[in-house]
Amino acid sequence: MKEATAFSPERLNGLVASVQLKNPGKSRVLHIVQDIGILFQGVTYQVTPVRTMNVVHPDEIAAFFIPTIYPDVKLDIGMIGELSMLIEFWSVAAEHDSVKLKVRFETYRVQGQEGIAISWVYVEGPIYGKWKGLPSPVDAKTA
Repeated sequence: MKEATAFSPERLNGLVASVQLKNPGKSRVLHIVQDIGILFQGVTYQVTPVRTMNVVHPDEIAAFFIPTIYPDVKLDIGMIGELSMLIEFWSVAAEHDSVKLKVRFETYRVQGQEGIAISWVYVEGPIYGKWKGLPSPVDAKTA
């Protein structure tokens, strides 16, 4: 298992991804990313999410950036991986829900541009349910 937060100046070959979280409702939604798993080219990367409370306002989209991983191989087109996430969310402090998802992704090059892009498809979920963990600490003024 590789540590995703390890940085080596010799390997400026990082894989950076973000997930867009949309709130289609009429109430502000708070969320905490509780778990992230990344499998890339057959290697599992240990990613420790920063468990801070974030907000998505009604009819808005918020980006969550996944910690950069630094694979031992040079990034190229046609590489595959999987990303799994578990997110705790709520709009009412006493009623926490969760969403679990897994996507498969592949690297590709955009014609006429530098760098490598990622295409993805859901392979599991999103699956919504009641939060089964302990409630996260919530400041009563923000809930």
